[in-house]
Amino acid sequence: MKIKGKIFIDATGDADISYFSGFEYIKGRFFDGKMQAIGCVFKIAGIDENKITEKVVEEAQEKLKELGEKGALNIYNQWLGGKGRTIRNGERSFNVMRFKEDGTDIFDLTKGEIFLRDQIYKYWKFLKENIPGFENSYISSLPENIGIRETRQIKGLYTLTDLDIINGEKTEDSIARGTYWIYIHCVLGRIKDNVHLCPKECSTKEYCIALDKNVSVNRVNVKEIQKILEKQEGLY
Repeated sequence: MKIKGKIFIDATGDADISYFSGFEYIKGRFFDGKMQAIGCVFKIAGIDENKITEKVVEEAQEKLKELGEKGALNIYNQWLGGKGRTIRNGERSFNVMRFKEDGTDIFDLTKGEIFLRDQIYKYWKFLKENIPGFENSYISSLPENIGIRETRQIKGLYTLTDLDIINGEKTEDSIARGTYWIYIHCVLGRIKDNVHLCPKECSTKEYCIALDKNVSVNRVNVKEIQKILEKQEGLY
């Protein structure tokens, strides 16, 4: 099938049309191509909200943190859900999962679907068996696909930068305004030491080139960075 047109708008999310048409793109961090971690939002219903006290929440967070540190659960949020995606009584939505791979690779996507759904079941089972208020709970909603945060980015006429956002730069051809903050989910998929996002104050005790004070992470010394990454390959 051929579809002809003078103008095509690529709204695939992965820049698929641009990619197959041979246009330039970037993917992930400029020096190693690693992208933000993949997630999977789900909902749990049948919760007795009256039993979930502050003490229950605190104890649950400690237990979940311990499971994460041991590697039993690959989660970056130790919480008991919220109302961000539901208004039903006794139902909460959860955004806690972490999976580190390439969202444009069909094999990685398949591994991610299997891994994250298995993690969701284990997470719910833990809550049901250990946390007051979840005794009669059940998984009420799963997304049709896991959530991809970042893949290809088209190299267009202009690339919006972090400084543009921080400085509140305005352009004559703007079409929208946004108020959300800049955040990058750990591209290495780490969850230990309370690692969640990728800030300058990251608390990880593991090596990360982005935190290496001896390395200036910029586009000038990409080759230097790549040499360091080759030596650190076992850590990634």
